[in-house]
This record gives sequence, C-alpha cells and structure tokens, in this order.
Amino acid sequence: MSNTLSGLTRLTAITAVVILGTLALLAVLDLLPRDLLATWGVKILLVVGIVGLVGVVVGLLSRRGPN
Repeated sequence: MSNTLSGLTRLTAITAVVILGTLALLAVLDLLPRDLLATWGVKILLVVGIVGLVGVVVGLLSRRGPN
C-alpha cells in the first residue's frame, strides 16, 4: 500500500470516527432524537464509505501514471 493510499485511508477513518462520535454525543445529550440518529447514521456511514472507496480508486489511478 502506497503512502498516499495509506494516508487517504487513515484520513477517511479519522473523519468517520469523529462524525460518528459527534452524533453519539448529541444522541446521549438528547439533542438529537434517536430515530433521527438512526436515519442519519446510516446515511453518513454510506457517504463515508463512498468517499473512502473513491479515494482508494483515485489513489490507485494516480499511482499508475500515463502508461
């Protein structure tokens, strides 16, 4: 795994953890209803997964070069 790909994967994982931690904190403090949290939690996980997959593909494509 290249350094760029590793860094991109790490950045995606850090972003996902921060977002999910923030959502969990809002749910525990009852600032965000639990049913809304379930709906948005799934959407956010899907978005983070898509961004991570796109990042991996872009990293692999940029690594190969013009040949």
